[in-house]
Amino acid sequence: MSWIRGSATDFIDLSDELVAAATGDSVATVAVSSGGTGYTEGDVLLVAGGTNTIAAQVEVTSETGGVIDGVRIYNAGAYTATPTTPNSATGGTGSGASITLTFTGGNGWTANRNAIYSGSDKEVMLEGDGGGSDAIHVGWRTFRDVPAGYYNWELHGTTGYTAGADMKDQPSISPGFFDGASNDDQAGAYLLLHEASVDFWFSITSYRIIGVVKVGTAYFNFFLGWADRFATSTEYPYPLVVAGHTSAPDDLSNQGKMSSGLLDPWRDNGANGLAAGPMFVYFTDGGWHSVHNGLVSSSARQTKRDRVVIPCGHPQGQSDCAPEDLILNNMLDFDEFIPIAGLSNTPTANIHPTPGTADGYVMLPCTIVFSDPTNQVVANLPDIFWISGYGAVGSEDRNIVGGEVYRIFQNCNRTDNYAFFALKEV
Repeated sequence: MSWIRGSATDFIDLSDELVAAATGDSVATVAVSSGGTGYTEGDVLLVAGGTNTIAAQVEVTSETGGVIDGVRIYNAGAYTATPTTPNSATGGTGSGASITLTFTGGNGWTANRNAIYSGSDKEVMLEGDGGGSDAIHVGWRTFRDVPAGYYNWELHGTTGYTAGADMKDQPSISPGFFDGASNDDQAGAYLLLHEASVDFWFSITSYRIIGVVKVGTAYFNFFLGWADRFATSTEYPYPLVVAGHTSAPDDLSNQGKMSSGLLDPWRDNGANGLAAGPMFVYFTDGGWHSVHNGLVSSSARQTKRDRVVIPCGHPQGQSDCAPEDLILNNMLDFDEFIPIAGLSNTPTANIHPTPGTADGYVMLPCTIVFSDPTNQVVANLPDIFWISGYGAVGSEDRNIVGGEVYRIFQNCNRTDNYAFFALKEV
């Protein structure tokens, strides 16, 4: 897994940064070669050399008398030519450190298409190998409508790639108009951006891409690739998920009501045909199925139960299914901690951190559950966890569990205690 962070100048540059990260090489492991002198725990060192769009960074996790004896990846970087190793990384409070690096050998994605289709807007189609011989097809289009204030991405998945065919004609393409600014009556998976600088965090494996983009004070998020299915590869050969944070193209001024995200997707109320999204799952029946925990109508949220993401969603009770897929109405009832009605309700209870030298936080996996077209616990969204924001938790904080690091973000523009998620870094 490659954890890559950086900044983009606008929504087009963000596309270029993601392509470079997905198709490039990144740091896979780090170790101390020479500890140098004068360093402090928490120092972040910059890897020197190589040809990159984003340079890798290494964090000092421990030192003895200023001599580094522990490090971890802080930013895996994106390279077309890797730097030398051991590497004389720079920065921090000391000098003279040398870090041994290994590299991923590529992050597992190939750009079948990365081209301008209109003006400066981009059309991108990527293929992931899943760490082997899989062929995982995802893509996006940037589009804009300047008078309306749209600077968006429309996210898609397909079951294959046909060279020369337009994106809308690719095999089994997921819902969405594919050019939302000119016709916004088709629900899809959208990422609302702007024509200004943004910070981003990408988590990339050879089978999926997760992104968080800071737009103003909001943290919009998206998912492209395979979920972690509970079925076997024979039972469920293509568990593709495409998810944005809103089901309709729009401008940022309207994102307050409609914007949701990976751990708690909402959709529009169905006006203008927007009765789906913003998450879509390609299922064993050969069709795309919309996943949403609720819909937004006027100033209220209505709970939906057909296909949800738990723990924020509330699935139907299931009885006519295999024992391993059995869900009872009260099994996953987090209503006290995560209100399921209304746009911003106050929970009646909170999950508190466990006190310690570093407080411990409960993290719950984000799991897709169907009651239509079948009763089934479908898949986890890999490396994404619900976490309570109760206490001193804020966006961009970290939760460290053993040697694993999780970055915490608010879900889009929402800062309720129940609207935070943790994304695994390393």
